[in-house]
Amino acid sequence: MTKLLNSILYFLWNVTGDDPRLIKSCSQKVRLMFGLIGLLIIIIIGITIFSVQILIASLFKSELFGVVIGTFFAFIISVHYLLLLQTLTPNLLPHKKPKFINVSRYIRFGSVIFLSIFIAKPIEINLFKKDASLILQHLKVKTLTKLESSISASYKSEQDFIAEQLSKEYISNNIRVKYEAHLRDLKAQKSIDLVKAKKVVDNSTFFSQKLIQLNRDKPWMWIISSLFAFLFLLPIILKINIPESSIYMQDKRLIERKIVEDHYGFTRSKYQELFFQRHGRLIKMSERFVDAPYNLMPKLVADKKNSEQKDLIQLIYKK
Repeated sequence: MTKLLNSILYFLWNVTGDDPRLIKSCSQKVRLMFGLIGLLIIIIIGITIFSVQILIASLFKSELFGVVIGTFFAFIISVHYLLLLQTLTPNLLPHKKPKFINVSRYIRFGSVIFLSIFIAKPIEINLFKKDASLILQHLKVKTLTKLESSISASYKSEQDFIAEQLSKEYISNNIRVKYEAHLRDLKAQKSIDLVKAKKVVDNSTFFSQKLIQLNRDKPWMWIISSLFAFLFLLPIILKINIPESSIYMQDKRLIERKIVEDHYGFTRSKYQELFFQRHGRLIKMSERFVDAPYNLMPKLVADKKNSEQKDLIQLIYKK
């Protein structure tokens, strides 16, 4: 039983996108927290697939199309969510803290909230199928009435003109026959246009209008949307609240620094090697920063601080 639970936990750690080997060495609290994050991500992906399938099936009126295309788009949305989740986790590398509001971070949080609401709405329509169906029928009747009035108005002026000409006594028989034939054609074309309009309206899903009207009729539905937003934000909140003093964060910081510094060192040595191959001269790359490649402290500032420290030491020892 314990082996099975450990396997499940290990799988959930993999789902989070973090290194399960690092998580394994953490305290039980952190391990369980990452397990919860993985479980929440699976639930979110499942909800996303279900929601997008409903949306596609509703738009194209095909359950098969909804399953195939819906699953594909749900996969893309899920990857986008996982990417946002990774970018919103704490930055453990040395970096400058923004002086003002971190706009980029708030935009990413906003993207997660928008994504959650986008996923929530098709499920809300599915939950209130009866109300949505009544709204759809009302929209169809209203739209069809408008289209019929518009089509009738577009033919009315020409039909009135022909009727006026036919009412004249002095009109010749040949012209009368032509007018009557044209009037019949107009009526036939009007009937065809009305049939086409009815067919278009019957085949329309009015998804966006239906959704807008449903939210107007039931404004408390935004509580459901808020719950979805909270669900989508919860893995991010849990990740942010993992203590920086934990073994996981400390090990991750060391690994990330090693990767960055190793790549930077390789780039420097490779640059010097290529320069020698091309120009036959050995060069030594100079640094403008003491803490390269993070570039937080320029050498001038560091030299000034060291000079001030030396002056202070000398002053103390002179006394």
